[in-house]
Amino acid sequence: MISPSQPPPPGSRREPGFDPSADLDLGIVDVEAHLLTEDQEVARAATATEANPAPDSQAPRGAAFVGPDSPPESGSGQKRAAPSPATQSIGEGVFGIRQLSLLTRDASGVVQTLIDDISFDLRRGELMALVGESGAGKSLVGAALMGLLPVGVWSSSGKLWFGGQRLDTLRPAARARLRGRRIAAIFQDANAALDPLFTVGDQLTETLAHHHKLGRAAARERAIVLLGEVGLAPAEARLAQYPHELSGGQRQRVVIALALAGDPEVLIADEPTSALDVTLQAQIIDLLQRMARERGLGVLLITHDLGLVAEVCQRVLVLYAGRMVEEGPVPEVLGRPLHPYTAALLGTLPRLAAQAHLPRPIPGAMPSAAERPTGCAFAARCLRVGTECAQRPETLIRGTRQRIAVRALGFDRPGEPSSNRLVAPSALPTQWGGQLACWHPLDGPPPAGSPEAASASAAAAARRRPQRLGGALDLP
Repeated sequence: MISPSQPPPPGSRREPGFDPSADLDLGIVDVEAHLLTEDQEVARAATATEANPAPDSQAPRGAAFVGPDSPPESGSGQKRAAPSPATQSIGEGVFGIRQLSLLTRDASGVVQTLIDDISFDLRRGELMALVGESGAGKSLVGAALMGLLPVGVWSSSGKLWFGGQRLDTLRPAARARLRGRRIAAIFQDANAALDPLFTVGDQLTETLAHHHKLGRAAARERAIVLLGEVGLAPAEARLAQYPHELSGGQRQRVVIALALAGDPEVLIADEPTSALDVTLQAQIIDLLQRMARERGLGVLLITHDLGLVAEVCQRVLVLYAGRMVEEGPVPEVLGRPLHPYTAALLGTLPRLAAQAHLPRPIPGAMPSAAERPTGCAFAARCLRVGTECAQRPETLIRGTRQRIAVRALGFDRPGEPSSNRLVAPSALPTQWGGQLACWHPLDGPPPAGSPEAASASAAAAARRRPQRLGGALDLP
């Protein structure tokens, strides 16, 4: 924790109104009143779920899988109105993810943590970004939400809420009925997502007939409407074409049409534009924005493109080495980052301004799952590293010094094991500024002895040092 007695060095940033002499621990967010009783937990789970089947032979006994969901609602394909994300409470949206942790075993049988205790919410009509370096675990989070974890990866903990219903306790068959129908995905490689042996029309009509129980003629008419919605004209002619007869952008539009065929409430877009040129990228992103606005979709955009996030997303969650480091509204997180890693990511971007700096690479490399320390995973690369960073940082409500209290938000209430207790998603705090996991955020002074503090002290000493001008001392 930041030492209140340590004065900030010259040039350090401070939050307006920040008083370093004040007590930084202002208390804990209290949502205890919203905890469900044990009977309510059982009643809620029993309405839509059955106990999870035993995990397969590749997972340790007793591990709870994040796998398939609940029965679908009857769908008409009609568009839903999208409420303003700013008016919704946390947990009021489509998805609520609590304490998600994913494990695997290495070749020697040692269990490794791939995703470590992540919690966030995705709201209706919202584009939320999941960003981080390659290998941070972004795609694994998306696969867990879909119930499509790779073989050998399992969930050791985590509660997944969807429309007020628990997903993680459902049987695979029940989860499969939701997949594609209410929760859909757009994958990075459209070639791999489409079957080369079937026409676009065959793949769309089969999907529509499966999800909506439509006849062939009705499914064909609906397929033409979907292709028109995603801007693939002439729609009727496209039905007879095979994937190899389409361009990369056209194939990606077909994949989006397939994802929308079930009239989903959540769309997980995993690098949907990485294989496309810049013009096509803009068209696909415009399409996703329009679908979110018109259909009320909650879109989780998995990407490494911070420029894209700044342009189209409302909220962003930054991952590092499988852990959440910062989450909140895009203007706040990218405009005034509080975690050193978020600031370092932004520093790698080129700038066009006249006085802009050159892109600054982040020294070192992100630790693998086998090398991840028990403390802050970014400590070895951080300029604000202090002695506290040997321990895992507390998670705060972003922009405050308040600790997140309950396991419903992914973290323990101090002194009280509450990992088996639930919090109704609609009962969580309404004014949510996001999350921050850092001992020494950028709105306070760097710790004594850190590289940043040493650099600031050296710069201050250089400013005080007398300068020689023409052989004479220029004294202040």
